[in-house]
Amino acid sequence: MNSLGGKVICMPSFSSTALLEVMNKHKITSMYVAPPIVQMLANDDRFTKRHVESIKLITCGAAPTGEEVIAKFLNRVGTQVNFAQGYGLTETSPVISKSVSAPLESSGILVPNTEVRIVGHEEHNRGNNLGVDETGEIFVRGPQVMKGYFKNPKATAGTMEGDWFKTGDLGSFDDKGHLYIRGRLKELIKVQGYQVAPAELEDIIQGHEKIADAAVIGVPHERYGEIPKAFIVPKANMLIDGQEIKDYVAKRVAKYKQLGHVVLIDKIPKSAAGKILRRELQKI
Repeated sequence: MNSLGGKVICMPSFSSTALLEVMNKHKITSMYVAPPIVQMLANDDRFTKRHVESIKLITCGAAPTGEEVIAKFLNRVGTQVNFAQGYGLTETSPVISKSVSAPLESSGILVPNTEVRIVGHEEHNRGNNLGVDETGEIFVRGPQVMKGYFKNPKATAGTMEGDWFKTGDLGSFDDKGHLYIRGRLKELIKVQGYQVAPAELEDIIQGHEKIADAAVIGVPHERYGEIPKAFIVPKANMLIDGQEIKDYVAKRVAKYKQLGHVVLIDKIPKSAAGKILRRELQKI
C-alpha cells in the first residue's frame, strides 16, 4: 500500500467498537481481514452500509470463509462491496491464489508462475492427480515456495515431494480454474468410512439466524468410529437448544454428516489469525 501512496492504519488492540470507529473516521478504501472479523461484523447490528461506503475492496484470508457467512455479511452492507478471498501459507511466501471476479466462496485463481495439483488422499485414489470438482490435498510449486525447513530435514521430507509442497489442506478446482478450500486433511472426521469436513458443517450452522459462531470436531463413537460434535455460540439474547441445530443440519446434509452432539459455549477458541483451536475444543 505504501508503494502506491496509500495510508496504512494499524489498530494497537482490537475490539469491534474500535474497528467501527476506525472505519467511520478514516473512510478506508481497502480492508484486509480474517474470517472472525467478517463473522463479527455480519452479526453486529451497529455495522451498517455507512461504514463501508468508501471501501472498494475487502480481502479475507488466514482461513476459509463460508458462503453462509459471506451472504450474511453482504446482506448487511449490500452487494456493491467487492469481497475477495485469498489462499496461501507461510511456506509459500505466502500467496497461492486470490479472487478476481470469482465466486465469493472460492479463493480465486492462481497467482502468476504458480502450479497447483489436487492429489487423492483416500484409499481408492491415493497419490493420483484428481479432476474438476474432485477434492484432494493441495500440492503447490512455484518460485515463492520454500526449499525446506531450516535445519529440520525430517519435517522437510514430510512436506516436500521434489519441488512440490504438500500443504495439508483439502481443495478442489471448478471448470473455470477457481480454487476452493475444503478444510484440513488432519481435521477430517471419519464416519462409517466416509470423510466429513468440519468446515462444511460449520458453514451450514453459521447460516442459522440464531447462531453467532460455530466449530465442529470429530469425537469417538463405538459403532461409527467417529461422529461430528458441534460447539455453537448463540447470538445475544437468543434461546436455542441442541436438537434445533441437529434438525437444521440434518435437512441439508447426507445422513452420515449429521451432528451427533451439540454443545453451547460462550466463545470458540481461535488463534490470532482466526483459525479454530480444535485441540482446545477436544478438552471440553
